[in-house]
Amino acid sequence: MAATFVKRATRPERQRKDALSTGGDSPYPVLSLVAGGEWNFTSFEEWVGGCEDKAFRFAMHFLHDEPAVQEILQETFLAAWETIQAFASRARFNAWVYRTTVKAAVERLGSTRSRGRVSHEHTLLFLFATREFWSRVAVDEDPAWSLRPPHQLGSADLLRHLRKTVDTLPLELRAAFVVCGIEEMSLEEGADILDLPVRTVRVQLEAATMAVRHAIGRYFALGVGRGARGFARDDSGSLARN
Repeated sequence: MAATFVKRATRPERQRKDALSTGGDSPYPVLSLVAGGEWNFTSFEEWVGGCEDKAFRFAMHFLHDEPAVQEILQETFLAAWETIQAFASRARFNAWVYRTTVKAAVERLGSTRSRGRVSHEHTLLFLFATREFWSRVAVDEDPAWSLRPPHQLGSADLLRHLRKTVDTLPLELRAAFVVCGIEEMSLEEGADILDLPVRTVRVQLEAATMAVRHAIGRYFALGVGRGARGFARDDSGSLARN
């Protein structure tokens, strides 16, 4: 996949740069550095190959639409190619790719939400960050779900239920959970990707984690296989019952 992205993203610019190159220094210092001073495009392809899988997963967690994700990655790597001289290291390149990909995916997802849903999510965001809220709804959970056998905790039905739960979280919490909970980025890395203070990401991740744990507890409280939808939210938006 890396080679395909690079060829598409760099074809016009590669031809132009090749025509201008006289065998001297690369116009992109970072490429000269990582390629041993030689003017070539191999390093960019290697850098893309080192981060494209994670970037793809980040976007898929939000959009669940491979063509849309491919479009976002194409635009991201094209922009990276056009500004490659700005990246002093592979780590900075990766961080920029992840941040740009997540931002594009979140913006595309956000553009499909209705104004009423956005307003409702702001209310939920406040509730989810309040521990007292979760202490009230915990009465509907199975408190010992974590002691259940592995075949129940890893069942396909539970995983589907959890995916629905994550998808119905307020977008800010969903982003924090995807980046730091599912993809296991550190809080500092997550803050960089989401362009937020570390403390904000920590609060959002904790709230999202409580929502997911509640969803698991509700799932088993209702009986394995009956699978509560979302995080115990009914059509009116109530989170107390399914």
